[in-house]
Amino acid sequence: MHVKSLPRRNGDTRSVRPNSGCQAYAIAAKRKPYVECRLLSLVRGTHKQLNRMAGVSPSAKTFTSKQGQYLAFIHLYTRLHRRPPAETDMQEYFRVSPPSIHQMVLTLERAGLIRRQPRTPRSIELLVDPKHLPELI
Repeated sequence: MHVKSLPRRNGDTRSVRPNSGCQAYAIAAKRKPYVECRLLSLVRGTHKQLNRMAGVSPSAKTFTSKQGQYLAFIHLYTRLHRRPPAETDMQEYFRVSPPSIHQMVLTLERAGLIRRQPRTPRSIELLVDPKHLPELI
């Protein structure tokens, strides 16, 4: 097995196995707390990715009051009309400009609260449990 030496601040070297990765670097550079934090954030990120890929809506997903109003509108419009709203429908209800509506839709999508099909009109799908939505004002 090949052994590699990593330099330390005081000039000493410590032999480490090359396959031990971050852990060996942490020992050699005395940065174990950073590596532990980094690994924890990677694990958390993995769970978020898996939940997003599976379409799971954990209760930890939070949204602002304005985002909640948009989500409630999407939910109620879809139940009422049996199809998702177009951006113009949201524009008329909230009385804001088209770019504002589009930005909100992109924000909701990035946050994992809705899903859309590319280049398909009226394809907004709610990923939040309707029980967690506020009343529409």
